[in-house]
Amino acid sequence: MSADGNSLLHGNKGHTGRQGTRNKRTIMLERIGEDNAMSLYNLHLETALGGEDPELRHSAQQFLLKPLLPNAKRGRRIEGIELVPILSIEDVSKNENLILDKITEGELTLEEGQMFFNLIEQSRKTREFIDIIPMLNEIKAYMKEHDLNINLPVLS
Repeated sequence: MSADGNSLLHGNKGHTGRQGTRNKRTIMLERIGEDNAMSLYNLHLETALGGEDPELRHSAQQFLLKPLLPNAKRGRRIEGIELVPILSIEDVSKNENLILDKITEGELTLEEGQMFFNLIEQSRKTREFIDIIPMLNEIKAYMKEHDLNINLPVLS
């Protein structure tokens, strides 16, 4: 007991919860293993960007975007905007121009347009990452073939 009659000493918040409890996601990641988790993530990325089955592609897109946009349900439903799949830098430009047109025509607010631009930018980054993986794997194979011993991460 402290001198002023308080039952808790300075620095003791009286927290009676269990010490060292772990996040469910951390436990799941440990069970899956980091390498397997990255493989699953990469598989979702590939499916989200270029999957043949529209339902699987949509499901993978939701899986990847849900943690980034947890409150995406807020706001009004925006219809009539058909973004093209981002397979090249030209597709990014097409989508950005479409959104700019919708803003200038008054169909989207500046805030809604910014949200679309953020989604387009994230898709561009993902596309770049997917495009870079084969190049990095080629470099890694070349280095291995020529006994150039530099540790590079395994990418799939």
